[in-house]
Amino acid sequence: MDYILDSASNAPPTEDEVNQVIATSRRRERHRGSRRVPLVEDIATAAHPDGALTARRELEAIRRKVGVRNWELLTAVGIGSDYKEISVAMSVLQGTVRVKVMRLRASLADAA
Repeated sequence: MDYILDSASNAPPTEDEVNQVIATSRRRERHRGSRRVPLVEDIATAAHPDGALTARRELEAIRRKVGVRNWELLTAVGIGSDYKEISVAMSVLQGTVRVKVMRLRASLADAA
């Protein structure tokens, strides 16, 4: 949609352009949704308060390890924000966000 809104000619978008943007958005959302479903299935709820306390301690340890800025990035990804939204909020390029997330995930996976 930004492509249409940011067009230099200021001409109204054609119906084909609008349909293409809608189709692209739907594909992206389906893809993002398909990536979330397996993650939701892996989440185990704590049956005992000790489990919740352990989870909080682990999250706090991760938070200390990655730092405030990276924690905000991981939190934004965790709630489902897309990379473009995050890049605007953090004032960095979208590719930078992707690379940072990839490296953070790799470092956390190595630590686990």
